[in-house]
Amino acid sequence: MTIPHYLSPITTILLFILAGLGWTLSFYFYGVYKKFITDMVWWIPPQLQMAKCRCKDIVDTKFGKILGQSNSFWGMWYYLALIFITAFTYFTGVPPFSWIFGLSIIALLFTLYLSLGLYRLNVLCRTCLGVHGVNVAVFVVTGIHLFM
Repeated sequence: MTIPHYLSPITTILLFILAGLGWTLSFYFYGVYKKFITDMVWWIPPQLQMAKCRCKDIVDTKFGKILGQSNSFWGMWYYLALIFITAFTYFTGVPPFSWIFGLSIIALLFTLYLSLGLYRLNVLCRTCLGVHGVNVAVFVVTGIHLFM
C-alpha cells in the first residue's frame, strides 16, 4: 500500500468543514474560559454549549493544560494548521498526505487521553465531547482517504 500524496476534493472539503467546526468549538471554549465570550451564544448549538456544565473545572487540572496553556488554546492552533496543511497538500502535494494522517493520529491519541480525563474527573463536558467527535471524524476521513 502506498500513501497518497494528494487529496481528493471531497476529502479536502470534509477536512475544511471538520477543522472549521473544531476551531469554532475550541475558540468558544477558550473564550468562555477567558471570559470574553458568554457561555450561551447563538452560534454554538445548545447541545454543545458550556451553560450549566462543569466544563471550566477541567481546565485547571492536569488534563486541561499543556505547557501552561489550555487545551482549547492549542486546539485552535491545531485546527488552523490542519486547514493550512490541507490546502497546501490539495493544491501543491506538499506536504504529503502522511502529514495530515499523522496529525489525525496524534489528535486521536490526545482525544483518548482527554476522554479518560473526563471520565476520571467525572465531568460531562459537551463542548469537549464535540471536539473529540471532530477529532474522531478527522481520523475516519483521513483513514478512508488512505485506503481508497
